[in-house]
Amino acid sequence: MSQTYINSLKSQNASLQAEVERYATGIDKLSQQLAAALNRLKAHDPEFVASIVGEDPGENVPVVVIDGESAGAE
Repeated sequence: MSQTYINSLKSQNASLQAEVERYATGIDKLSQQLAAALNRLKAHDPEFVASIVGEDPGENVPVVVIDGESAGAE
């Protein structure tokens, strides 16, 4: 392979890695926003939240754990 071709592939790879990182950051942010919304909603409509997250409505478990802290309603 020519050096020009190799450099082009390396450049494309770096661009794709940066794009993947941007998408991953966006997905993480959306996930955090959804978890926060579900946590706020859980106090008002626990059955609906339970159906979304797939837990038994009678269970007393947090919706998510963020940074090692329980984020669910008690």
